[in-house]
Amino acid sequence: MGWEEVAIRSPREQKHLLHFLQSFTLVLTPLIISACISMDKVQQITRSAMRRASAIEVNPQARRNLQELFVNFTLILICLLLMYIIKLLM
Repeated sequence: MGWEEVAIRSPREQKHLLHFLQSFTLVLTPLIISACISMDKVQQITRSAMRRASAIEVNPQARRNLQELFVNFTLILICLLLMYIIKLLM
């Protein structure tokens, strides 16, 4: 499946994707900056982002493509972590 098949056609789909990415960012951001702010604030931001993300309607094809993208991103992060651990062990 090429990127040309992933094209978002309507402004509504673009809006939904933007909201999804904003929510995804809000979920990850507290993990990155949790040392800078209190855990209560992190939990509040995370809950808010999860509520917004669960309310978004995305068409099934876009959802499937985003899930595949997320899985690929996660696998790349795991591989990088494993490479770093192997380097540390040598």
